[in-house]
Amino acid sequence: MELTLVNRYGDPWAVEQRESEALTRLGGFLMTYGDQSCLTLNARLSEADKARGREEILDRLTTTPTGISSTVLWHPDTDSE
Repeated sequence: MELTLVNRYGDPWAVEQRESEALTRLGGFLMTYGDQSCLTLNARLSEADKARGREEILDRLTTTPTGISSTVLWHPDTDSE
């Protein structure tokens, strides 16, 4: 699934969202490059944890300027910053 998210600077992020059965030790991650990003969540998480992870990771993306290449790891057992 894809969506467009506008950060607090007014720049759009193209966000590809997916779930992965291959993730076993992570809840999920966000990778960014240019104005593109990919949010991947562990398919084995509960629906509540998936929703929380999606919200926390996308919230972080709203504060990230485009043009930044980064990887953010997320796990449901940790608090967001």
